[in-house]
Amino acid sequence: LTGLRQVVLRRWATLPHANFIGVVRDFLFRMGHAAHNPRTIQLACYTAAASFWKRQWNDHESTTVTTTTTATTTTTPGQALLVDAMMQGGQPTVVRMATDQDLLHYLESLMLPPPSNNSNNTTNNNSCPSACGALFLSIFVGEFMGKSSVQYHLPLEFHKK
Repeated sequence: LTGLRQVVLRRWATLPHANFIGVVRDFLFRMGHAAHNPRTIQLACYTAAASFWKRQWNDHESTTVTTTTTATTTTTPGQALLVDAMMQGGQPTVVRMATDQDLLHYLESLMLPPPSNNSNNTTNNNSCPSACGALFLSIFVGEFMGKSSVQYHLPLEFHKK
């Protein structure tokens, strides 16, 4: 997973964002939620997804910050096959998040307990999604703190924004 992260970040400008990177990012995010994954796999999935979110965070606002060219919009046959496999693979279900607001709303839905009609219910049946949401949010904020800025191969201005 770390290798995938490094390759995608290095080849960012040549990969189709909406059709490929977005699906890979969201698939890795959901793989981090899978209960059967060891913690190291969960952390690697979340770290890769957070890196992709950081890299695209300002793409829709400004292109003057990055030194890359415009990304392609079409996928290769191999990329299309991979996207189809990730979208139809069953578990985990990939929730597509197109914007930063989609991500923040999804994280909010994970971490906030659902409304309960029974005020005597003291058990928290939502602890796993809440813990997963909190762990991803922690990794996500850590990506924006600058400790991993060298891996993005971008000027300092990108990380300040």
